Amino acid sequence: MKEKRKIWIIGICCTDGDGVDVDKINGTTSEVKEYLLRLVRAEKADNKDAWDSGTEKISEIEEIKNSDGKITSLYAYNVFSDYHTDYQATLEEVVVTGEIFTSAKDMLARVQKEDFYNMVTEEYVFGYNDAGSIAVYNIGYDEARELQKKVEESDEEYWGAFLGAGGRIWDDESHEDKPAKGCSNLDYCKANFKKEGWVLCSNIPAKENTHED
Repeated sequence: MKEKRKIWIIGICCTDGDGVDVDKINGTTSEVKEYLLRLVRAEKADNKDAWDSGTEKISEIEEIKNSDGKITSLYAYNVFSDYHTDYQATLEEVVVTGEIFTSAKDMLARVQKEDFYNMVTEEYVFGYNDAGSIAVYNIGYDEARELQKKVEESDEEYWGAFLGAGGRIWDDESHEDKPAKGCSNLDYCKANFKKEGWVLCSNIPAKENTHED
């Protein structure tokens, strides 16, 4: 069975720092483990000479489970000569759902201002032009993470800037070439606003290069 992506709270506490740094990501248990390991390895690389011990591979990440045997948290760490850092990912227990939109009209209005990705149907939707049209692309999650990485490393503000032909355009009812019945931008939103999995594209964790165990 395919792992479900859920929301995890990432807490990073360093004895040499002040307080806990907190972040939030969406991902499967496996993806979150990879994310924690990247953080641990990056810190180790920055202070290699002072490193004593810590989590070095995926299999060493501790799984914290509840009484039902389900994973609720993941833990990794680094120990240096004069400080140590704890990394913990805790499941927020909220599966991403379609409740992000209150109606089809709400979805349409928001899509024309912000880009969204559905982690279940793997559809990417964004405002296509000033006439109200929206574009929809089928994009796998790995590609979505690659696109988010490209956005973060460039001056572009949305994934669509890196995509060519292959998407479907849903025009507004007011478009000069009136869309066929059932094929307007609002029709798309009516069919999709209740679906599970919608998140802002900016909430998709960017893909990073990692060494495999």
